[in-house]
Amino acid sequence: MAPLIMTVFLFVSAIYIGETSVHQPVGPHGARYWSALPWILLGTIIIKLWLAQFVRFLADTVRSETIYANATRHIIEAVMTFFVICGLIIGHSYHFPAIDGYIGIVVSAWLLYLGHTHARHSIIPILGRAPSHEILQRIPLHAGIPDKYGPARMHEIAEACEDRLRKTLVGESVCNTDPLIEKTAVTDAIEKKFVGIAADFPNLKSYHRFRVIGESPKRKIIAADINLDDNVPGSDYADIAKELEREVVRKIPNIAYRVFSITPKFAY
Repeated sequence: MAPLIMTVFLFVSAIYIGETSVHQPVGPHGARYWSALPWILLGTIIIKLWLAQFVRFLADTVRSETIYANATRHIIEAVMTFFVICGLIIGHSYHFPAIDGYIGIVVSAWLLYLGHTHARHSIIPILGRAPSHEILQRIPLHAGIPDKYGPARMHEIAEACEDRLRKTLVGESVCNTDPLIEKTAVTDAIEKKFVGIAADFPNLKSYHRFRVIGESPKRKIIAADINLDDNVPGSDYADIAKELEREVVRKIPNIAYRVFSITPKFAY
């Protein structure tokens, strides 16, 4: 909630600064100038930028959106202080007090833009965020195991996977075992044919967990998980899967049946 609250303050500040700045060009009045003030303000900018970097380091360490918002606040204050310095120097050097109002209007517009940007990023953690691709790659929920091991050994391996996930990611999972034929020249040839078929489907972005399951002397079972482009509507998934299956049966011999699962959008 902290970044969302900060967004509200950004909008309020932008409206207030914009309202007061509009009056300055209309009825400009000079500000008392002190020669040491720009240098003092410059020192605060340096301190603010250092604080922003330090706070970002803390935010990265604990992965806190609240601390990230605090780091952004330091940067905003540093930029606004820079605009203040520009207004002081230009207004004093060129006897142009109205510049303060024009700079205020620019700052107001900038704060409105920041508020809009922060609003979008603040809502994401509240509504929910999908795990990163790196985390998904670390969770082997389907274990491909050579079918020669048999059910007892496969169950033992699945439990070992679940235990490793429990210790590494601090969470519970269910590991499913897929009995696979070990990689041979025959299985490699089947996958190469499948790759050629998949290339004819422009909406097929990628595939994973391609496997040849079980085997008889003349008939084989193949399966794969399919990833489609995000712009493909879910209503087309079944038709694409059926068309892919027809092409596989037509172009790859000795396939008993095939199972192609299309990964839903934003699934994790």
